[in-house]
Amino acid sequence: SSQTHRNASIRVATRIARLQRKSTGCYAVSSESGTVEFELSPTNSGDHRVRTDTSEVEHHGEASREVIDVPCEALDRLLDDLPSDFTDDVRLIWIVVQGHEGQAFLGARKVLSRGVPVVAEIWPYGVRRSGMFADEFCRLACDFWSEAWIVRHGRFDPSPVADLAQLFNVPDSRGRFYENVIFTGLSHAAVRSEERRVA
Repeated sequence: SSQTHRNASIRVATRIARLQRKSTGCYAVSSESGTVEFELSPTNSGDHRVRTDTSEVEHHGEASREVIDVPCEALDRLLDDLPSDFTDDVRLIWIVVQGHEGQAFLGARKVLSRGVPVVAEIWPYGVRRSGMFADEFCRLACDFWSEAWIVRHGRFDPSPVADLAQLFNVPDSRGRFYENVIFTGLSHAAVRSEERRVA
């Protein structure tokens, strides 16, 4: 009925207004609060990224990029600043942070331990440039999820999250290979953590 739609619209508008009052600002998402060096790509605004000290060989002229300082925050901390009726309803997290995903996951332990699915662009070169090794990244993913949906033969197929290691073994001499991955299913460790939280 039109009254039902009107009431739903009022509820949505009220929630949006409350969220706007709790605006969190602009941050790089990482494992903790602070400031990070943020390198700016001169040719691709989608390739601005957190700079870390790394011995990984560069393929995209990172050393010559302009660098600015930006505030960073853990995703859990940002979500803590929002009303619980927003954060309790989080059903999906989409994250593309140019290889900094591992650090973003570390800063999102609370929300990820609830089993929220995550869509992420996994770029092995970027992960290594962020200072995280493949085995460390894969162990971290295994802490949260049981399945990784990876495109194979033109469609997403589920695999055990441990199979993620295969992405880091793809020959990629120019640092361009990436894969979009959907992480689902709580890992055994996450299930235990969630059970303790609810109890």
